[in-house]
Amino acid sequence: MKRRFSLIAIIFFSLLASFAGNISFTGLAHPEIDVTPAATTGLQAVYVLSPGAEPRICYEAASSGTPVIWKRFSNLGAAYAQDIPASDVTVSGRMSSVALGTDDCGYVIEEGSRATYIWVVNYNNHSCTLNSVSVSPSSDCQRTILDINGHADRISFFTINGRQETLSRDIEVNYHTLLFDENTFSYIQKPTSVLLSDLSGTVSVPAPLCNTEFTVTADRFLASWNRPLTARSESYSTIALEATTEAFQDTVKINNQMSEPNATLGGSAPVPVSFRAAVTDAVVFTEWQVSSNPDFEGIDMRYTQTDVDIVFTEQGYSYVRFVADNAAGTCEFASPVYEVFIGESRLECPNAFSPLSSPGVNDIWKVSYKSLISFECHIYNRQGLQMYSFSDPSDGWDGKYCGKLVSPGTYYYVITAEGSDGVQYKKSGDINIIGPSNHSGGGAVTED
Repeated sequence: MKRRFSLIAIIFFSLLASFAGNISFTGLAHPEIDVTPAATTGLQAVYVLSPGAEPRICYEAASSGTPVIWKRFSNLGAAYAQDIPASDVTVSGRMSSVALGTDDCGYVIEEGSRATYIWVVNYNNHSCTLNSVSVSPSSDCQRTILDINGHADRISFFTINGRQETLSRDIEVNYHTLLFDENTFSYIQKPTSVLLSDLSGTVSVPAPLCNTEFTVTADRFLASWNRPLTARSESYSTIALEATTEAFQDTVKINNQMSEPNATLGGSAPVPVSFRAAVTDAVVFTEWQVSSNPDFEGIDMRYTQTDVDIVFTEQGYSYVRFVADNAAGTCEFASPVYEVFIGESRLECPNAFSPLSSPGVNDIWKVSYKSLISFECHIYNRQGLQMYSFSDPSDGWDGKYCGKLVSPGTYYYVITAEGSDGVQYKKSGDINIIGPSNHSGGGAVTED
C-alpha cells in the first residue's frame, strides 16, 4: 500500500511540475550545474551549486497575480516539507527568491495548483581533494588497484518520497590498454577510461594489457567550472596478459576421398591444421600443446611458436590448446581447447573404367579412400609390364601408357598402404578397361 501511494504521489507531483516557472540562482561563485534526474524521482532537477556571497534561489512565476509559496524538505521527502515564512521571501513582480542555506535540501515551489520540486546540492559540503595516485602492490592479473591520495565523498540527493539516490561525480581514470583488432589479428594500444562515482572506497580498474600511466581527474563539477584536479601515477609495468587464438584448415574437396561427417577440424588423414595466436605485451612464454587427453594429462607435442602448422595422422581425437605466461609466472592464459578428429581408414578399389568413351565420365581409375598416411599403387598389363604407378591416393590412372591410350582389356593393380589407425593394406586385383572392340591403341601396348 505504501509503495502504491509513493508511485501515485510521484505521478501527481510530476504532473504539477510540468506547469512550473523558471528557476535561477544569484550570488554563486560559479554557474549552477543542472542535472536532470530520472522521472521516477519526481524531481524536475538537481542543482549543484558553488555558493559565493549571499546566494539566493529565484523563481519566475508563470503568471502574475498568483501567490508563490516556498517550502523546504529534507531526506524525509516532499510530504514533510516545511513552509518558508513569507518574511523570508523577497518578491518583485513575477520574481520571488529566498536565501540559500548551507545544507543540501529540497525545495517545493507552489504557484496556485502548479508546483516545482528540486533538490539543491551545496558543493562546499562535498569538496574534493586529489594529491597523488599510485598502483597498489595488491593488484592482480584481472584488476589493478589504485591508491589515490585524495577525498571525494558520495553525493546523495533525495526524491520527493524520501528515497536516497547518488549523484555521480564522474571522476575519470584514464590509461592505455590493448584491444584486439580482428582485421590485423593483433593487439593495438588504445586509450581507455573508467568513471568513478566517488572516492569513498577501494578503486580498482580492469588491468591494463600494456605499460601505462594512470591519470585521475576529479570531478565533473570542477571540470565544468574549469577547475579540475589531476594526479598522475608513475609508469606502471603491466603483469596482466591476454591472447586470442584461432585454428583453420584448407577445405579442398578431393572427389575420391571419403568425407568425415561432423568433423569441424580434421577429417581424412593426413590433415594439416594451422593454429595462430596474438598475444599482449606481458607475454613471455608461449606454447601450443597437443594431447590425446581432453584434460591434458600428458602432453604429446609442444610448439613454442605463436603460429604453427600441425599435420594430424593418427586416428581418433587430438586436443590442442595455447598457453601463455608472463615473466614472473604470476599470470597465465589458456585458450579454448580445439578438437581435431581423424577418422578410421578405408580403401576401396573399382574394377573397371572407360577412358575410351564418354569423355569426363568414369575415364580415370581412382581408389576411394579415407585416412591413408602412406600409399603406393602399381598397375601392370598381362605381360607384367608396368603401365603406371603413383603414391598419392587422390591421383589415378587415365588409361594411358607413354602418352597413349591402351587397348580395352584386363590390367592389374598392386597397392600397399597404411591407415591412420595403423591398418596395413595389401590389395591387388583386376582393372577392366571398357571400350569399343575395334579400338586401335595407336601404338600402345595391348593386353595380349
